[in-house]
Amino acid sequence: MSTTTGQRARVDGSASLLFETGGHSVGGVGLLGLLAAQTLAATTVAALALTLPVWVSALLLTVVPTLAAAGSARAGRKRIAKAGTPVTTSAGPSKHRRPRLT
Repeated sequence: MSTTTGQRARVDGSASLLFETGGHSVGGVGLLGLLAAQTLAATTVAALALTLPVWVSALLLTVVPTLAAAGSARAGRKRIAKAGTPVTTSAGPSKHRRPRLT
């Protein structure tokens, strides 16, 4: 029985399936998004530097996202504490078992 690499990856859960389906593009998009955010931050600092000293504009652009991240982390922490611990509903076999290769 002849199988392609993609079929083997689907059966044994190999990481190569990620690269065959275009999953590697997600990492590249994330990197480009990060670079775009850094460029936007630098542009904002340059624009604010027209009216404020450069160090003040850089400090503002550091403090504001940091406070936003702290607020988001605090809200997330409250939601996690409110959710409590996960409860196991059954100890039986999983419905999502991979097929055994023979």
